[in-house]
Parts: sequence; structure tokens; C-alpha cells
Amino acid sequence: MDIAFLLIFFMFIVVMGLISLDKSFKRKLANDKKIIALLTEISEKIKKE
Repeated sequence: MDIAFLLIFFMFIVVMGLISLDKSFKRKLANDKKIIALLTEISEKIKKE
């Protein structure tokens, strides 16, 4: 379970880095909210298992 969480966290950091290079600041904020929501969903599923 911990390894899966670390993997998600690592992917989150990579995606954040790509977005910050890629997008304007306002669009970045909107995307961050979507990604955080997705990651929260994924981590909830992992915790249930």
C-alpha cells in the first residue's frame, strides 16, 4: 500500500513539473485541481483494498 502511494506521489510531482513548464498560470491552477481530485480518488480506492 505504501509503495503504491509513493508511486502516485512521484507521478504527481512529474505531472506538476510538466504542467508548470507547459501551461499558463491560470490554466495550470485549473489542471492542478483536476489532478488533485483524480489522485484523491485513486488513493481512496487503494486505501479500501
